[in-house]
Amino acid sequence: MKTKLPVVSNITPGEILLEEWITPHDLTCYQVSQRTGIPASRLTEITKGRRAITADTGIPASRRHTELAVCDDIETVYKPLRRHSSLGRVSPVVFEKQPTLNIKAA
Repeated sequence: MKTKLPVVSNITPGEILLEEWITPHDLTCYQVSQRTGIPASRLTEITKGRRAITADTGIPASRRHTELAVCDDIETVYKPLRRHSSLGRVSPVVFEKQPTLNIKAA
């Protein structure tokens, strides 16, 4: 007895690019083109499934994806834990947990 395989729709790389990268970062194809140097017309064609992703398209896009990942790591991991001299050499997370002082204005 043969097992039937599920029907898989033809998802293009452009759809994945749009749904998993452009839309979640609240970007437009124009903004991505400005940041990566890929022509906006090429990105639009890729996201509509009319054009394939080639090496000259993929390299700048993957570079920008890496930059966004590093920036996200810096914002979510490094900055909250880094010690600041203006906060008495404590991290922002520790500083915010400290009790506030009741200082009255003169």
